[in-house]
Amino acid sequence: MPNFLVNTDKKLQNIIPEIKSSSIIGLDTEFIRESTYFPKLALLQIATTNYNYCIDVINITDKNSLSDILLDNQVIKVIHSSKQDLESIFNYYKCYPKNIFDTQIAFNFLYNEPNPSYSKLVKKYFDISLKEGSWRTNWLERPLSDEKIEYACNDVRYLVKLYHILHDQLQAEQKLDWCKEEIRNDLEIDNVIVKPKDIWKRLNISNKINNHQLVTLKKLAELRENEAITKDIPRKWIMADTLLFKISTCKASQLDQVISDTRVKLSTKILNKVREIVLNNKTVLLKDNKAVNIEEYHAQIAKCNNIMDSVSNKYNIAPSFIANKKDIENFARGNKNVRFLKGWRFNIFGKLVQ
Repeated sequence: MPNFLVNTDKKLQNIIPEIKSSSIIGLDTEFIRESTYFPKLALLQIATTNYNYCIDVINITDKNSLSDILLDNQVIKVIHSSKQDLESIFNYYKCYPKNIFDTQIAFNFLYNEPNPSYSKLVKKYFDISLKEGSWRTNWLERPLSDEKIEYACNDVRYLVKLYHILHDQLQAEQKLDWCKEEIRNDLEIDNVIVKPKDIWKRLNISNKINNHQLVTLKKLAELRENEAITKDIPRKWIMADTLLFKISTCKASQLDQVISDTRVKLSTKILNKVREIVLNNKTVLLKDNKAVNIEEYHAQIAKCNNIMDSVSNKYNIAPSFIANKKDIENFARGNKNVRFLKGWRFNIFGKLVQ
């Protein structure tokens, strides 16, 4: 499959008919996000069954032609580990692609090897070794070298073939509907383009945090996110996750000490807002966590782990993909809002542990 650099609007118009006529395309992006909140899209790669296109979005003004294809529900877009690509595309094209097939998610249903890289799949299925390390490349630099174009196109070169292989395997093992359900739920726009008020859901929150502290944490996380968006800088440059947790769980009298111990110098504006959140937050949405019967808690975890072993072996799916440690701990504490009590996970595991 030959590679084509598309770096003018005219060249883009020349390839649109061929892409539109394809029922399945491979899709990938190259972007930079080291010092910004929003990803800076540098390249959009598209593969059809015949060609690999390296689309230089920096030198192209037409966004509508490709956004039409991205929104076309009749065209399957095959992406590997797609969330960051979808976020970059959404930020640049202001549209959220439809009909995604994520090869990483698909593979998770077929082998007890969770979340493999794209290069591992290419090696496994085609015995081809791809060069890794694109994160070290300055994709914004122009002109693009032949080496960079080859590298970028390799990221989509095998996606259409992988789609057919994985799709057929899933169908043969009667897991295709599970995969479609997982892609539909996991790649729902609200799970990828997260609103500031919901960004706390991405934090690794301990079960020990009480509901009053959780309310504080949510407000602090939203404050940090809005500030990062306004300044277009990484959220960790405002406050690290560890500092969010320390502030959320400290006593009001300890706040100044906690802040002074951090290496990051908070601006006066942020510092005042943090103090206001901590000192004025008297809202408790729910009663504090009920005391847990330790014996029952550990017995429930042991039951889940024992059943998990047999389920994982039976379906050849990694335990962590069915239910991670936090899911099981929350379930053992009486929390019913866990992933394995819904959908395909419930059918193979959740109903067995209730």
